[in-house]
Amino acid sequence: MKKMWISALLAAAMMTAAGAADTPSAWAQKSVDAARAAGLVPSQVDSAFDTAITREDFCSLAAAVYRAWEKKDALTAYTSSRVSFSDTDNADVLLCASAGVVNGVGNGKFAPQKNITRQEAASMLYRLAALNKNTKDDEATSLPHIFADSANIQSWAWKNVDWVYRQGIMNGMGENTFAPDGEYTREQSIVTALRLYDSSYAVAPEAEAAHYVLVPNERTVTIEDAAGNRLLTDFEGTRGYFNRADLLGDWAGVSWQNDSGAHWAAVNMKTGETLKDRMLTKISPDGTKAWATQQTMNGSGTSLIIRADGTHGKAEFNALTAWSNEGKAIVRSSDGSITAIDNQTRELWRVKGVSLANATLSGIGDKLFVTYTDGRTVLVTNGKAQKTGIRNAVTINESGETYVRSDTTGYYYVCDLNGNAISRTYQNALYSVGHDLYAGWVKDRTYEYIYCPSGSTARVLYTVTGQTPAPSGTW
Repeated sequence: MKKMWISALLAAAMMTAAGAADTPSAWAQKSVDAARAAGLVPSQVDSAFDTAITREDFCSLAAAVYRAWEKKDALTAYTSSRVSFSDTDNADVLLCASAGVVNGVGNGKFAPQKNITRQEAASMLYRLAALNKNTKDDEATSLPHIFADSANIQSWAWKNVDWVYRQGIMNGMGENTFAPDGEYTREQSIVTALRLYDSSYAVAPEAEAAHYVLVPNERTVTIEDAAGNRLLTDFEGTRGYFNRADLLGDWAGVSWQNDSGAHWAAVNMKTGETLKDRMLTKISPDGTKAWATQQTMNGSGTSLIIRADGTHGKAEFNALTAWSNEGKAIVRSSDGSITAIDNQTRELWRVKGVSLANATLSGIGDKLFVTYTDGRTVLVTNGKAQKTGIRNAVTINESGETYVRSDTTGYYYVCDLNGNAISRTYQNALYSVGHDLYAGWVKDRTYEYIYCPSGSTARVLYTVTGQTPAPSGTW
């Protein structure tokens, strides 16, 4: 019995030792080692790397960066405040609070053992960066990035998230999401603290870390790989110079002109497969799929499904809407019926008897808006056609629940599907830029970004100067 008890103690001791000696994930190992070498990793966070970090432990990391900058005389002159909390007297917490890097939670408390969220981490990193006199913080370094879940980012964190993303300090969580309320682990905290301390460890933002990039010239555009090599230089006598080019994963949609006229093609950059006389159209908001639409001198024809992974469908469709994030779209079948499909060409539902003659079509995914010359609009969705309050639609949002309306040329506002105005009127331009997100012209080169869901009123998230917003995947 005694031997069994001793064996149990030894086993428990071995488990504790194994837990204390755990290692970071493979992607984080080199950065954690570099952060250790720079003296940025306090002992209390140098273990259990995949667990969520607390407010107190994050302050210890931030304080280590602060003190390293202090030794290098890299800090700005700032006025610190005297701070105290009833639930902690940790020196690192008090340093960060007095420097404005963190705040209390109210009632004189700090909640040191509470875990932080990703948007809270972004804000703390941004405030810490502001203490470094070499930090750049202007419009160019904080250009908005519209994540698929941008609507979930709190207004107080918008600029902070944009800044850490643009600086390569914090990246997204895949599929263009940020997960603002998601947990932040110890290893993520160590890695981002290192990137803030030493910009050579920063990573390119997801949207700018693509395998291929477009390089505009005076009258043409070229395509380069990540190493800066110009591509398609031997393509159809173009020498790699195109009138227009669009990128979707491994595909490039290009157009060019020569003595025989205008030409189009979709080219797989990895395999060289070429879909002649095809243009990439209606790229989905998540950037994973589009239509490869036939182009002729007389206009557009049928379309193939084309995917960012380099594959494409075989069946031809008359595409009526852009793709949704969920991989849905509406097409006109050979018998004239309106059919909703997924990106594997499976039929979701079918409607007959809706006239598309003399009508303007707009839509996203499995929602099609058919607007006739007399102003009537029919919404086709879920296998039904129904009248709506939509009139004078300009752009349908990718949510499919709101749209831009223009009753007077040059003046625009957002409405719900019942025709109720839910934003103020903007002059000159109002773009759909994401899920329930719009950007409205305020003055020269200045736009308001607004969150505008159906059933609510518009809320201004922030204002940016110096950049024209890129419309979303709707048209």
